[in-house]
Amino acid sequence: MAVLKTNYLELNGMTLLIITTLFVVLVLFHTVKDFPKYMHKKMCKNLQKILRELQGDLFDKPHVIELRDEEIYSQNFRGQAMYPYSSLGEITEDNGRVYVFIGKDRALILPRDRIPAATLDAFLDELKRKVAGASCSHDGKEKTP
Repeated sequence: MAVLKTNYLELNGMTLLIITTLFVVLVLFHTVKDFPKYMHKKMCKNLQKILRELQGDLFDKPHVIELRDEEIYSQNFRGQAMYPYSSLGEITEDNGRVYVFIGKDRALILPRDRIPAATLDAFLDELKRKVAGASCSHDGKEKTP
């Protein structure tokens, strides 16, 4: 009588492929499962940093806004920036502050109670004139969005 003996520990190519695939899937699952925790910690650290920078009244910190020939220049405790007049959007006023929108999601905020009225009015008149001048092309025709 013949007895057939097999070794269950013998690994062929297909078995190795299945084990490797399962290992990769488990590692990826573990990484994806921990990713939200990592991002949450990172966002909390960034928020804490921003809150440390913003302690106190933002408007008490020095802020320079200068109208230049081709752009508006802004410098504050966080750094400096230059915005072309063509990138400026709506200029509105609400709750004692003037908002000069830059694109759709940012604005320069000018508090009326911290700037002399005559200075702020002259600044806004000049700014509106420069923005209107930037919205015209070189041939004098108004640009259409």
